[in-house]
Amino acid sequence: MPTTVVLGFILGTLCALARNSRLGWLRAVAGGYVELIRNTPLLIQAYFLIFGLSSAGLTMPIMAGAVLALVINIAPTGARGA
Repeated sequence: MPTTVVLGFILGTLCALARNSRLGWLRAVAGGYVELIRNTPLLIQAYFLIFGLSSAGLTMPIMAGAVLALVINIAPTGARGA
């Protein structure tokens, strides 16, 4: 899915910029996001996005949830070394 790679790259670039920011709170939020996502398996993230949010009332098509899970999972890979 090239869409997930492109969107993941954009989100990862934004995370890398946030981790190098002068604002402490922005560095902390980006660092927390990267550590949280890097330390949970993709299957758990996809399950939460597709089924967990639907039980909370937010429904989305399965394909949209899968793309969102992949984007969220790909993004911290580039931002980790920042």
